[in-house]
Amino acid sequence: MDIKCVVADIDAELSRLYQARRLLAGLLVADNTSSGTTGTVLNGRKRTKMSAAARAKISASQKKRWANTKVGKKT
Repeated sequence: MDIKCVVADIDAELSRLYQARRLLAGLLVADNTSSGTTGTVLNGRKRTKMSAAARAKISASQKKRWANTKVGKKT
């Protein structure tokens, strides 16, 4: 076999492998985001969704901290 033919065959195989990888990666992202219960994948780690009660509790705590800093600045 000619070296040019071997290089062309390797390039063709790499192209097919890269295309397959892109398709599989797209399926993983689509599969993880469509479930809605586990959140999205970020850097290989799953992000869980926070409950509405937990978000409300955090929001109330932060508003209380902001109010305390505003009171401290006024006096």
